[in-house]
Amino acid sequence: MMNEKDIDSVTVLDNITPIIEGGNETITVSGKVFDFKVSDDNSYATFRLNYDKDFAVNIYIDSYNWKKLLNVGVKLKEKDYVKVSGYPDLWKQKDKNNKFILQIKARTIYHNEEKTNYYCPPNNKPKALPENPKITLISNVSGAGAQDFLRILSRNKNIDITKVNVPMEGDKALEEIPAVIKAANDSNHANFICIVRGGGDPIGVRYIFDNEKICPAITNSKKPVLIGVGHTKDFSNADRAYDAPFNKNGAHNYFITPTDLANYINKHYYKSIKQPASASTDTTIASTSYNKYLVVVIVILLLYIFFVK
Repeated sequence: MMNEKDIDSVTVLDNITPIIEGGNETITVSGKVFDFKVSDDNSYATFRLNYDKDFAVNIYIDSYNWKKLLNVGVKLKEKDYVKVSGYPDLWKQKDKNNKFILQIKARTIYHNEEKTNYYCPPNNKPKALPENPKITLISNVSGAGAQDFLRILSRNKNIDITKVNVPMEGDKALEEIPAVIKAANDSNHANFICIVRGGGDPIGVRYIFDNEKICPAITNSKKPVLIGVGHTKDFSNADRAYDAPFNKNGAHNYFITPTDLANYINKHYYKSIKQPASASTDTTIASTSYNKYLVVVIVILLLYIFFVK
């Protein structure tokens, strides 16, 4: 009896080798279609799931399954979001090097239409941050992005952080992130939510943060939500949804990395920490003025003594 194991598109390359060694299992991969090709005789098809070579897996649809897909009216095209279930397979490349290419021999393919066309309008009324922050951090807390975020926030001893470890990749993230946002809203302790994820996989980022399950959870949150995700080019639906504050020019201040978000939080809440320093400065100024007064008095006394003599 076969066991089906769901593996998100980012970790498939790390997990596929033990699956082959274990044998007798299928894997399920979700992602975006690129380099879609059909044979000249329309007997089979191939494509890559995700576009970057470091975050892609080759998909092969044999003649039997390709014909079955055509019969049921499934039409694939570039940039479709799909879920593929199948078996790991090795294909001998027909060139002078005779390389073996790792691929998945597709058994079933499903469209995820809601991930293709969903659009979240911008949040033009961002919620204000609380005076005394009690942050619920939603992240893979052992990941590099979360560790950078926590390292910077550790400089500010006034901030209370509750860490909630959730997957930030694949379909599990789409279920767990909204659930944690809801739990934070129901909590009497949390008053501020931060969602943090490292970069390195643009398709994986867009798969999560463009999804219609994530954005309404952010928009409907009664407590402010800020996001720091490690991407520099793509602008996701979640970026439009979260409570990005306005800068001095009246534009939203978006955070493109976990570090950016942590630095903003520190700068925002360090204001209360710097107040004692300003009092110390006032004391120094007063002391300096007093010393100048003493010098003037001493000079006058010396001149008086000199001229009297």
